Amino acid sequence: MEELRTQTTELKESQEKQKQQVDDALEAVEKAMEELKESGRRRESDLRSFKADIDMIRELIPKVSIFEVLLILGVGKEQGASKQSTTRPSE
Repeated sequence: MEELRTQTTELKESQEKQKQQVDDALEAVEKAMEELKESGRRRESDLRSFKADIDMIRELIPKVSIFEVLLILGVGKEQGASKQSTTRPSE
């Protein structure tokens, strides 16, 4: 009978230890899930902030057509000057 009590006590202790290990593991998983969720929320917030910054910068950049850029760079003037210089000697 004493041996049965000892075995029962050992089984209860073993079972309690396993239960504690499972509880600890579940707690660790829940903590990791919360950290992942928070990380996802921060990432989404950062992305929204970056998008807002990019949109603001885009609004600050003047809307210029490619033809205006070419004129500003003088590309059209160079071509016009080269045409004029080729036509002058033939006159």
